[in-house]
Amino acid sequence: MMSNSESDTAVEKAFKDNDSVVLQPFGHQVGGHALLMKFDSATICKPVIIRELLFYKSLNEDLKKFTPKYHGVVKVRYEKTANSGIVVLAQKGGGADDRVSNPTNGKVALDAVNLKALLKCSTGQGDDSYHHHHHNGGVVNGDYSNPWSKRCLQTQTQQLNGCSYLDSITQDYMVLDNLTSNMLCPCVLDLKMGTRQYGDDASDEKKATFDERCALSTSQSLGVRISGMQVYLPVMIVSWLVRPGAS
Repeated sequence: MMSNSESDTAVEKAFKDNDSVVLQPFGHQVGGHALLMKFDSATICKPVIIRELLFYKSLNEDLKKFTPKYHGVVKVRYEKTANSGIVVLAQKGGGADDRVSNPTNGKVALDAVNLKALLKCSTGQGDDSYHHHHHNGGVVNGDYSNPWSKRCLQTQTQQLNGCSYLDSITQDYMVLDNLTSNMLCPCVLDLKMGTRQYGDDASDEKKATFDERCALSTSQSLGVRISGMQVYLPVMIVSWLVRPGAS
């Protein structure tokens, strides 16, 4: 098992000859609203949530073999391109590790602006309890993105393009092992665990909304529900995006 100092080498190595690293979308995301990005071929990164960061930093040695390896925190900034795209760059020079003892509302405070609303991805429209997607072809290259990954990427790109102060925004991302890095066609399952799915600081309105979602799904009866998954069959790629209320 790697020590904390050893686990940081993946981040340090990436910045050895460069001041920044261009992040790429992670194409196998099947749940969650924050867009997951690839830091390099073996690691992914995601926006820091203090509770999650503290979990990885204080994880018992006996449990580490069951979780993705934690590689530290990087600071991320955004740049617009000439064709209305967005380049996401991880910068050399520290992140949230020195601020975890002073959490703000359970999340890391952003340097320029709170991106909670800005980066929130759409969950789609319509009355279907889930979306079922088929994709022809059983061989997948490194550029494959399932429908949920594409939706999160498109939504975030549109929202960031509408931000006039984008160049002044930075955000902390935590770097974790990419468990699919050695797989050609990974099958991925995203589960939402527990019968209560809001924090202690949630508003009464938010608590009521999440309680209703739990009541309409197996979260209330079983303490778990499927948020989404992708499965690879010999002749097609199948992915499901599950909504609360699905049986």
